[in-house]
Amino acid sequence: MATIEFALCGSAFLALLIAILATGLTLFAQQVIQTVADQMARQVLTGKTQVAGVDADGFRRQACDRLPSFLSCARLMIDLRRADAFADADPGAPTLTFDDRGRVTNAWRFERVAPGDVVVLRVLYRWPVPGGPLGFSLADSGVGQRLLVGTQLFKAEPFA
Repeated sequence: MATIEFALCGSAFLALLIAILATGLTLFAQQVIQTVADQMARQVLTGKTQVAGVDADGFRRQACDRLPSFLSCARLMIDLRRADAFADADPGAPTLTFDDRGRVTNAWRFERVAPGDVVVLRVLYRWPVPGGPLGFSLADSGVGQRLLVGTQLFKAEPFA
């Protein structure tokens, strides 16, 4: 009798434990992406990126260098755009579009920032999430993928 009760309760407990671990890892990865966005925004905010003449590829490489080893640079996307005013800025998560092979087809921007510009920086990452027990899934962006977004909205400081 105890074995049957354990089998019934144990499987539910195991499913719950797997869901907790998957959610915890996803939230940790989300925080890492937000931290990278914070660090990269600081580079733009202070004008370090602009003064050094860093282009889109160089900026992406700098962001990749800040990723821990468990995150792949191939899944990282950067979107840096100016807005006329804070009210005009769109800091929301974009809707990803895919081609027939499952590759992201969105056109990301990397706009030059001048002192005083209102800027939206989004660091995006397609985090692979496995399907969980009992239909649990954190996927929201394609099959087995979750879009993690780190966003910064700021006004660039004066720089020389």
